[in-house]
Amino acid sequence: NTYTDGAGEIVLGTPVKTVTGFAGRIDLKSIILPATATAIGNAAFKDCTGLYRIYIPDGVKSIDEYAFAGCDRLVEIRFGSGLTRIGSNAFEGCTGFTSFEIPDHVTSIGGYLFKDCSDNMELTVSYDLLMKSPLNKTGKIILKGTPSEIAANAFQNCTSLKEMNMIT
Repeated sequence: NTYTDGAGEIVLGTPVKTVTGFAGRIDLKSIILPATATAIGNAAFKDCTGLYRIYIPDGVKSIDEYAFAGCDRLVEIRFGSGLTRIGSNAFEGCTGFTSFEIPDHVTSIGGYLFKDCSDNMELTVSYDLLMKSPLNKTGKIILKGTPSEIAANAFQNCTSLKEMNMIT
């Protein structure tokens, strides 16, 4: 069962594994996912232009492709400790972010994660992830960890990159 509080918050009470089917819900402002969720499906919240906040429970291991694409008001996302994979274009067009940190427990990210996002967004990411996938559309990048190498095309299409800091 799903509970809507009338103010745009949805609480999923049904024990689902893969969350999907909310694309285009412009009335959706925030969502509470069930503890049983293990994945956020392909384009699950795509174009939910009113969505500004989501908390991802510890059981979610994967955010699939385009999951939050077009959620231009999304400014707050909290990741649970189980997340290991974020698919391609998952946050494409999410222009509301001013900062974004990819947690250390994430081991795989798809390409173009932040395509068409804010040119002024500050992104914090580990060297290991940067070696695996090119990023784009970020104004400042903070790299965590000790680099052994940086992947070819790691900064491809980062035409707005103004600053990069390295934290070891």
